[in-house]
Amino acid sequence: MTRTAALIVAGGMGLRAGGDTPKQFHALAGRPLLDWSVARFSEHTGIDYVQLVLPEKWLAETRVA
Repeated sequence: MTRTAALIVAGGMGLRAGGDTPKQFHALAGRPLLDWSVARFSEHTGIDYVQLVLPEKWLAETRVA
């Protein structure tokens, strides 16, 4: 059986966006940017799972819906 993954590469630090956190964790409409991406791919019927690539420093703090 073939499975399809969405690979979200969010490993950058986003320094030009400012702040103390990488831009993928900045809020947009009350949710982190990364959360919006994960939710959109998770809802897609052609995608079986979502794999994130994140800075190691932020793995423990990462919670997405």
